[in-house]
Amino acid sequence: MKSFVKAYKDLEKDELYEILKLREKVFKIEQNSQYTDLDNLDKEAIHIFIKDDGIIKAYARLIEKDKNKKIGKLARVISRKKTYGRKICEIAIKTAFDDLELNEIFIEAQVQAMGFYEKLGFEKTSKPYDYAGINHIDMILKKDY
Repeated sequence: MKSFVKAYKDLEKDELYEILKLREKVFKIEQNSQYTDLDNLDKEAIHIFIKDDGIIKAYARLIEKDKNKKIGKLARVISRKKTYGRKICEIAIKTAFDDLELNEIFIEAQVQAMGFYEKLGFEKTSKPYDYAGINHIDMILKKDY
């Protein structure tokens, strides 16, 4: 198992292709969610992924949402195994707080994953709402100083 943290410009073509293929498979096909995945935010995002046996097993993207307030947005979180879910989020959190020096991380979490994110320290900031046919809830994690 090996983890990677890369800017868009540093992704290899095959890595980007595998990431987009995985996102399509999970969100559009398995979850039948109708949303625009190619939203032009990938170019400014940090792409975090875990490979095992040469295959991407977990992925997340991190975007600086508000540079002045130092708030980042964690999105497109995928884990093909439960054991990778916590690990990919821990890498994303460390990257956000230590490398990007952000103060908060915002996520539009699927309601079904709310408990998982609460265990990582995220707190609810909204009521559940429908996004692309799936119930979501806004959550935030603040940096411990």
